[in-house]
Amino acid sequence: MSDFQPPISVQSILKTRYFQQGEDWEGLCQRVASTCASVEKEEDQPFWNEKFYDLLSSAKGLLNTPALINAGAKHKGCVAACFSFRPEDSMESILENGRLAAWTLKFGGGVGFELSRLRPAGSTVNSTHKVAMGPIGVLKYYCSVGNMVTQGGIRPAAMIAILRIDHPDIIKFCLAKNTDKDLSNFNISVSIPDSFMKKLNTNPEKPHICIFGGKQYNVFPDGKSILKGDRGSQKVLSVQEVYDILCQSASINGDPGVFFVDHVNRNNPLISNINDQDNEFYMAGANPCGELPLTHAESCILGSIDLNKFIQDGGLNKVDLKDAFSTMTRFLDNLIDISYWPDPVIESKTKSLRRIGVGVMGFASLLDKLEIRYGSEESLQLAKEIGEIREEATRETSLELGKIRGVYPAAKEGEIYRNVSRSTIPPTGSLAMIANTSWSIEPHLYWAFEERRNNQVRMRFLPAVEEYISSARLEELVEQAEGNLLTLNNLIQADLPDHMTLAKNVTPLEHLSVLAAWQESTESAISKTICIPGELLTPKKVSDIFKFAWENKIKGITVYPEGSRDGEPMSLGKKKIKIKKSLPQSLKSDRHEFEVYLGDRMRKTFCFVGLDPEDGTSPIEVFLKHPYVQDPMAIQFIDLTTRLLSLALRYRKCSECGEEVIPLGNIIKQLRETDGQSMFSVPGIFVKALGKYLEEGESVGKCPSPGCEGTLTLIEGCEQCLTCGYRTCS
Repeated sequence: MSDFQPPISVQSILKTRYFQQGEDWEGLCQRVASTCASVEKEEDQPFWNEKFYDLLSSAKGLLNTPALINAGAKHKGCVAACFSFRPEDSMESILENGRLAAWTLKFGGGVGFELSRLRPAGSTVNSTHKVAMGPIGVLKYYCSVGNMVTQGGIRPAAMIAILRIDHPDIIKFCLAKNTDKDLSNFNISVSIPDSFMKKLNTNPEKPHICIFGGKQYNVFPDGKSILKGDRGSQKVLSVQEVYDILCQSASINGDPGVFFVDHVNRNNPLISNINDQDNEFYMAGANPCGELPLTHAESCILGSIDLNKFIQDGGLNKVDLKDAFSTMTRFLDNLIDISYWPDPVIESKTKSLRRIGVGVMGFASLLDKLEIRYGSEESLQLAKEIGEIREEATRETSLELGKIRGVYPAAKEGEIYRNVSRSTIPPTGSLAMIANTSWSIEPHLYWAFEERRNNQVRMRFLPAVEEYISSARLEELVEQAEGNLLTLNNLIQADLPDHMTLAKNVTPLEHLSVLAAWQESTESAISKTICIPGELLTPKKVSDIFKFAWENKIKGITVYPEGSRDGEPMSLGKKKIKIKKSLPQSLKSDRHEFEVYLGDRMRKTFCFVGLDPEDGTSPIEVFLKHPYVQDPMAIQFIDLTTRLLSLALRYRKCSECGEEVIPLGNIIKQLRETDGQSMFSVPGIFVKALGKYLEEGESVGKCPSPGCEGTLTLIEGCEQCLTCGYRTCS
């Protein structure tokens, strides 16, 4: 019996999500292990019950959350975590897949949709003489289904939508989450075949060709499409421009990711070639986190081995590790036969393929103990070595089960394995917390974090930190940080050995190299996100990352600009301010009317102040309508001033700590002190316009009264000097 117990920090999660009434950690492990062992021959059940129990109770290997919750429980629940659906181009299929998704979410699974078979928005529907709503409209419908049904009553619905890059609605899809906050439950990814990437490398300037229903389309920058033969001389998007839009959008908020569909299907044993899209076993979609490419109406059960728990005498215990991978393979195959299913269609497809996903977690924790830096050449070799051990163990076990129980029913003649595929790498968020280890193959995101329980806040540290730094020293660092988590993590980093590092210190190339090393031995895909500070994640960098992934046969990848979304679970600062690299196409703004002296007389003009879409009140952009003037220098001056002012407004807050780096009052102060400035000058207009958005008590510059050295402060809407009493309004 193992003496492992999940950390105190996850006890509330276990009690509310995982434990049955009156259950504890030991009881959960016994329930799940005995249920799965019941599949074995009666005389073998005690042996496998003990093997499964030992793997779980020690947290050397854990099953996906639905299996831990539902296996052997009194309620009838599904043990699979990953599902994917591919609606056909008919109302009946769209609604049927919505029904399947609803039941899947109710049973606790995450859902993926591949939408490329849906006709473009605006296409004629002959049966009704109306027009189709297209993939985005269907996506919104499925989002409403997710909002109605939480995942097993436990957590918000997790879903992904995938659309091929050669679908006519691809631009609308890429930009969907930039303009529609109703799609927050969905991740989105673009399915990219090799043919597109080859064109990108050889003929990027050629018009991008989309295909639907045997017809070829071109696309315009606004997302509309046109039949290739009807465009005439109209400017349409090139291959490069479509790719640039994808990368630009991903640099803003992480969506879309990319799904290299030909890499996914290249080793698919059930299709004749990678273009066999009409084959029922073609893997067009994936689960929400992207690590499991799946066929339509298929599901998969996952289990992850904690590498951190296989260290012996300063090295890796390869014998025990291989045995754990082997045990997990059998564990997952047994789970397929004890599960209840959301629908017979899903049960039939899942059992016909018996796809399982043996993954890993604790890679960063393992590297810490072996004194290897994440992303180093040594870490890459270790990843490949562990991957080979897993591949050998899962194949041998699946081969053995194939001999004993038979191969998967959909197999072609000559197949020898029990499972169509066996390995993947899921994100393991909750599982890693339970196992007290690092997530999946990701580097650490932080060293210290705040835990909130029973209305109390307590500082917590990763186990690796407490192994290297004494509790007394940690107390000193907490005091020095003065409540700032970002500062505390930086102080801890300085006290740790050089090989221990956080994700923010890992270069994109190092992230990608680790991913590529693991992908070599992973049959399915890998859930990995390249997290980069928002201000550093340019469209060019996104492009380089996606191209590297394709060239290295990585099956899918997502980038994420840190700080780009509200409610980030791993945010360290008290406030997280989004970097405003790109603004939405439409922006709420205030219009202010002024008079400006240009040329030889007063002229009427309008100053538009764009408001931050996050709060609807802070100025983030300015625009001055050109008054009629013949002087081109004046026009250039106005344009230059508005552009620089808008840039200052968008970047006046720190992306990491949220502090205001350039207070609005300082910007106004600089405008006020411009040579030749008057209330009717261009700088004067901006002073008056931006002054309407100052906060009470904010300093806006020196007092203009002769002999007074005081400063002007905004009080009750008026600029006042507290030294001499000067006021800008009566």
